[in-house]
Amino acid sequence: MLRYALERTKEALEGDRCEGAIPEDADGLVMLAMTAATCMGYCIFRESLARDLGLEPEELDERAEAVYDRMLQGLITGAGEPGAAQDLKS
Repeated sequence: MLRYALERTKEALEGDRCEGAIPEDADGLVMLAMTAATCMGYCIFRESLARDLGLEPEELDERAEAVYDRMLQGLITGAGEPGAAQDLKS
């Protein structure tokens, strides 16, 4: 089942690349791996992060969603390219 899902995801990533939804030179498979690792890590550490930050888990969820959306947008637009942070300061 997981292999089938991975193959479908690879096809979707290639479609996204062809349609221009992700940059042509984006490493889609590693983008997928990092997205999965980020989500799994958040799920594992959610409650302790909320406690350590002095937030309710639901508030952390809302704020994390907004930040995560910005992170993904950076992948899509290429803002995550080396030197991009320096470009934003200029």
